[in-house]
Amino acid sequence: MGYIKKLVGMSIAAVVVLSIVSGIITVSVTAMPRSKVPVAVVYSGHGFVLNGDEFHVLRVQVIKVREPKPREIMGYIGANMSLKELKAAIAKERPRYRGRLRVGEELYRLDNITAGNRTVSADLMNVSGLTRERAGHISITVMRYEGTRIGEGTLSMYKGAYIGEYRVLLAVLPPHPVKRRI
Repeated sequence: MGYIKKLVGMSIAAVVVLSIVSGIITVSVTAMPRSKVPVAVVYSGHGFVLNGDEFHVLRVQVIKVREPKPREIMGYIGANMSLKELKAAIAKERPRYRGRLRVGEELYRLDNITAGNRTVSADLMNVSGLTRERAGHISITVMRYEGTRIGEGTLSMYKGAYIGEYRVLLAVLPPHPVKRRI
């Protein structure tokens, strides 16, 4: 009987931790202190890619995420942490970057993202079909220009409908944390 109670207790604890973690990663925009939020929009911009007389609409979004791995979640359950301690442990984890890019009608996932204070660069991965293949590379520098934030850089497309070298011009939103729900 004691074994069943312990098993049920561990199952309930696992469900609570998983619901807390998934609730923390829920994305909706708000203004909160940046250091305490496990998800933050690092770069979000829209604009154009230009190559001579050719141009296409461009949208870019990069987010910073703190996601514990399943092994870490089991460690948190075994450590019998309070909610406050659990949040602190997740906040200490090294963030990962995720992103997406849409050029014209094509959607790409960003991979190997390098994000600095004013720069971001990433490989474009084709998301259509069953295979993951590198389709290009983007590099953007964000700066203040005439009272607003802009992004300028290059886009190199190796595969897909928009093969070529492009100049990137974006209107960039300021970085902002994302509200978590618990």
